[in-house]
Amino acid sequence: MLAPVSGVDGRFSLSFDAGWKVLYVFGGVTFAALVQAVVDHLDRGDLTPISAQATYIEPVVDGPAAVQVDIIRSGRRGAQARATLWNTADPAAEGSPAITMDIMLGRLDQEIGGFLNTSMPADAGRPDGGLAREAMADRFVDVPFHRQSDFRMIGGFEDRTNPEPRSVSWFRMVTSPIDESGAWRPAALALPGDMLGPAVTRGMDGQRFFVVTLQLSIQWFAPARSEWICQHAVGLRAGGGFTTGTTELFAEDGTLVAFATQTALMRPFARVQADGFGASPNENQG
Repeated sequence: MLAPVSGVDGRFSLSFDAGWKVLYVFGGVTFAALVQAVVDHLDRGDLTPISAQATYIEPVVDGPAAVQVDIIRSGRRGAQARATLWNTADPAAEGSPAITMDIMLGRLDQEIGGFLNTSMPADAGRPDGGLAREAMADRFVDVPFHRQSDFRMIGGFEDRTNPEPRSVSWFRMVTSPIDESGAWRPAALALPGDMLGPAVTRGMDGQRFFVVTLQLSIQWFAPARSEWICQHAVGLRAGGGFTTGTTELFAEDGTLVAFATQTALMRPFARVQADGFGASPNENQG
């Protein structure tokens, strides 16, 4: 996916397939591309991603794109970098970037102990106990990204036993992101981490919104050694057309593997439809 550009230090070219689109290319996909570009450019097997935050400046469309990685510091125990993505193969020919990211990588010290102040939700169950998108067809628009992943929602959107802005679901990729280490590539955890929408829907008493990511941050805690990832999303606040919340990601054995925070724009579904979204399966949804 990422190809180094000859003669430009830290520059990568790539092309986003339309199969990754929701309204535009899914925010978790672009986040993952930036993380992977940093990992590839830094090329230090002793370091792993610790924390990253991305700001989404303009929608990312399918087609050619460019990424620039600038290493701010590379030291013995860690490194910091900044990555930028443009909606063009040649950033010099265009203008502002579409996404910027600051990321920190570090070397884990297993001799130092720690603590964990959360656990997998008691109602998470197992993936086969959740509802697939097909069983909630009235609540899910058939967008290309959904065909790249398998999804099971615990309780569905209409579950009133837990009326608070919260959702529990299970997620896995159709093409496995598990590499030779036996765990998900860290960058790929951005895809299940971009998961605030269903919690917002429950908190808004079932009103339908497209939740468009404006900022997304991820902290990585442990290797994810299962195909299925449990997503526990909690909306902290929604108001004035914006919403903020968190998503905990757990492996099937209950290991907390990552944590995401997200701020997003709330676009009412009816307005998106009026703008032409989904009018035709062949229509450009961007």
